[in-house]
Amino acid sequence: MRRKDYKNLWPEAEREIDNKDWRKALINWAKKINCMIEDNTYIPKYSKYTREIVKLARLKRKEEQRIAHTACQDILIGTVTSLINIGRGYKRYPKMALYYSCEHERKLFWIKGDYKEWIIQWLYWVLAGRLMTPGGLIRLFLSFSFGAAIIFSFFYIGGLEWTDVTRKDTIEWYHYFYFSGLTLTTLGYGDLHPIPSDILRCFVSIFEAIIGYLLLGLMVAGFVHFNTQPNWQHKIDLSGKIRSYEIKWDKLLTNHLT
Repeated sequence: MRRKDYKNLWPEAEREIDNKDWRKALINWAKKINCMIEDNTYIPKYSKYTREIVKLARLKRKEEQRIAHTACQDILIGTVTSLINIGRGYKRYPKMALYYSCEHERKLFWIKGDYKEWIIQWLYWVLAGRLMTPGGLIRLFLSFSFGAAIIFSFFYIGGLEWTDVTRKDTIEWYHYFYFSGLTLTTLGYGDLHPIPSDILRCFVSIFEAIIGYLLLGLMVAGFVHFNTQPNWQHKIDLSGKIRSYEIKWDKLLTNHLT
């Protein structure tokens, strides 16, 4: 977060940045978010500001980073709970807050040395991005679809022929991807088909069509899931999270919280 962004959130931002007091910055940020939720002025971009608060913790020891990521994740979960409690769970606000909460969780895996889980989460992020939004779901669907089409295209090499027997064009590499994509979407123009005597390619084309149906079904199910309010398991809202951390960090805060 840039320095002027801090100023827009609370007047004491300049002092908090200079003192590198990330705990105080986080709690004051959470209080501002809570006020905006109550005033119905909260917007999704404020969820990402926890990234900058963690940067203050990086200036200290590694353990501070772990605590900061955990606290920011917890505060964002409280933000989602507050939004759902006031009936705004159907909007994209809680989904964006939850996305940034997952981002902190992913970085915690790296700090804790759980590199296997970090790699899985990183690949998931590369493919899906902000999965908590419809755009993220489309990105995930397109990534899997293109990936599947490319993989299946290799199985068709040397095993396709033109439906029009009078056509003498050479089947190029892109024709295999073209046929694979059409099969995956179960569209099929009929200009290409597997060689009937090649049983392997015939069964591969059937299997790919089934995969295409499954991907399309999962995408539709995903839209239904992400656009309906889930059964949120967390009960403590943002106000409760703030009180909890004020008590927990009482002796660590350098000044009285505003």
